Amino acid sequence: MIGKKNARTAVLRNAVKRRIREQFRLRQMALPASQYVVRLSVAITTKDVGAVIAEWTGALEHDVAKLARAKSVAAISAGVNA
Repeated sequence: MIGKKNARTAVLRNAVKRRIREQFRLRQMALPASQYVVRLSVAITTKDVGAVIAEWTGALEHDVAKLARAKSVAAISAGVNA
């Protein structure tokens, strides 16, 4: 959700939403089955878009890594019990 207070122009709001969706699509198969809500909490300008996308990408990568760790722990515990 990107309000007018946080991104003044429709072009900026749409650009941010497009890039956020694309980063999600690239990682969708590796992510856990859950819902994600992205909401800007501060006003941004065109030069801040890269930082916003980098923060979002970092959050997605964190979730991917967390799921991978959980899967490896489950596999190890399943191997011990076998």
